[in-house]
Amino acid sequence: MLGALVGGRLTDRFGRRRLFVLTLLWYAGFTVLTGLFPSLSSVYALGFLAALGVGAECSIINAAIAEFMPASVRGRANAVVMNVWSVGAVRAALMAYLLLNVTA
Repeated sequence: MLGALVGGRLTDRFGRRRLFVLTLLWYAGFTVLTGLFPSLSSVYALGFLAALGVGAECSIINAAIAEFMPASVRGRANAVVMNVWSVGAVRAALMAYLLLNVTA
């Protein structure tokens, strides 16, 4: 939620295209860093920073699609993007379960 609030305001100030790319790089970078740090406190902190980027991306993507996609495909493009997010989240959870399933 914090990322969406800040992302929306920054988008109005700096432009959708610029912020779309910036937030994409932000959350991708912090996601990679999260995987590289061994301590749990680092994972929490970096995961929080990555989540700020994801929140900002969520607020920017629909506006960016509305601005840059032709009107004839705009609705379908928004629907695909919004559904891919949830499919990606489910797949990531499944992959984590399968790859990190450690029996005690």
